Amino acid sequence: MSGKLIDADKLLEYLNGNPDGYISDVCYEGLKERIERGDFASDPIPLPTIKPGDKVRHKDSPSWGMGVVTHTQHKASVMFDDLYVDLPIKGLEVVE
Repeated sequence: MSGKLIDADKLLEYLNGNPDGYISDVCYEGLKERIERGDFASDPIPLPTIKPGDKVRHKDSPSWGMGVVTHTQHKASVMFDDLYVDLPIKGLEVVE
């Protein structure tokens, strides 16, 4: 599977027009119900797993340089040279 995303609203709009009568009413109703229910929604984008000991960089504050994660829970505690901060994990990127 290619993992392509589609716009559910555009597909429903297309199906609502039932172009050229190529789709049966039963198939149309079943497909419409499944789209509206979210059966074909894309998988969430996985966030990187950040754990203590990882070297990280803050995406919005590159001037802080590289830091080391000391603790994680809902946020990550990171020690940058002389700065110790708790940051949202989504704002960090792991440095190899």
